[in-house]
Amino acid sequence: MECIRLANKTDISQLFTLYKSEGWHSFSEDKIRTLFNSSTYLVLENDGELIAFARCLTDGAVTTFVAELLVAKDYRGRGMGKLLIREIQTRMAGTRLELISEADGFYETVGFRAVGQGYRLA
Repeated sequence: MECIRLANKTDISQLFTLYKSEGWHSFSEDKIRTLFNSSTYLVLENDGELIAFARCLTDGAVTTFVAELLVAKDYRGRGMGKLLIREIQTRMAGTRLELISEADGFYETVGFRAVGQGYRLA
């Protein structure tokens, strides 16, 4: 049975495994531990296994930025990402959700629309 909850530090190893499975090697276990101080991780688990997560940053009043959203490969196409987006909307109600992604097709299917262009330094 699937369950969405706030992550805790005991999830760091499983979060690291998911990051690594996507080739996102800039995320070490130490970096993830540090991110807990400034971010909100929502995790989706199935029978105790962490199968997806979203990491968000918010000011609580205007904007919530979705920094990462990742669904394990074996669970893609089953609506898990959509569940996480809905949970973010519920928990961060009253804020607009923003993100930068190259997976535009997915985000458009869950209601996002393109707004301008994003920029990054470094």
